Amino acid sequence: MYGPYDPSGFMELVGALNDNKRLTSLSLPENVLTNSGTEMSGIEQLASVLRNNQKLSYLDLRSNSISSQGPAGETALRNAVRGKELKLDL
Repeated sequence: MYGPYDPSGFMELVGALNDNKRLTSLSLPENVLTNSGTEMSGIEQLASVLRNNQKLSYLDLRSNSISSQGPAGETALRNAVRGKELKLDL
């Protein structure tokens, strides 16, 4: 059972990815990364970070309600990794 939505931990992780120099793979399936797909600020911030991240080559975000309220979050992430050697699982 999941606890209530709290973006603080995810935002800290996104901040750490901004400074990433070594991590190449990150798997976060079935986490509470959005508030049932309605609060997407963390996803939007992640997309921004992914545009500049040069090390990450695999990111698994399956089962996180990213596209349950429309395609905006998924589109932002896919656009961020377009043309990069980064496999994104949504």
